[in-house]
Amino acid sequence: MTHFDEEDEGPDGEFQVREVFAYYGRAAYAASCVEHGLTIALMKAELMSQVAGRARREHKVPTTAEWEAMFDDYMAKHDALPLGTLIQRFRKVVKTPPELQDLLDQALAQRNFLAHGFFRERAISFSHDAGREEMIAELDAAHDLLDRADRAVQAAVEDVLPRIGVNVERMRTQTEEIIREQLALARANPLRKAE
Repeated sequence: MTHFDEEDEGPDGEFQVREVFAYYGRAAYAASCVEHGLTIALMKAELMSQVAGRARREHKVPTTAEWEAMFDDYMAKHDALPLGTLIQRFRKVVKTPPELQDLLDQALAQRNFLAHGFFRERAISFSHDAGREEMIAELDAAHDLLDRADRAVQAAVEDVLPRIGVNVERMRTQTEEIIREQLALARANPLRKAE
């Protein structure tokens, strides 16, 4: 693949090149959301269900420190897995209807194409206005597909938490409070990394 030289383009072409990269970033972000969303869904459907079952059997709820350690360990292991493996694990843990399985297959193919072949396969298109417009439309559609897959995964595990006795409204309120606290910290010191 040849390197695109923005100096060969006029101001409109330069803007369009930036748009391609912006739409690519948006689609790549959506792919990342699918990966992390699957990890979160698995954590709900598998880890939280296991912990709740153990608590019922033993009549003992894990301490906050015990739960945090289990959560951190689970998330670290799953964050390291590739998307295809996450999808296989999700299918084993969560009952997935055929349309969700198909959507996840499409999401995997789309993510792999974005990560491994998009710019190579579109090198000629990237060199002219009409091709870049097509790339932008393709990337917009990729984002929508990946976003749809992420939402479908979350919907598939929506009933898990209430079923194991988690107060979803309370959890949502606590999550919103944590987000507010982190935003306040970030605004107070914009150079400080979020924890």
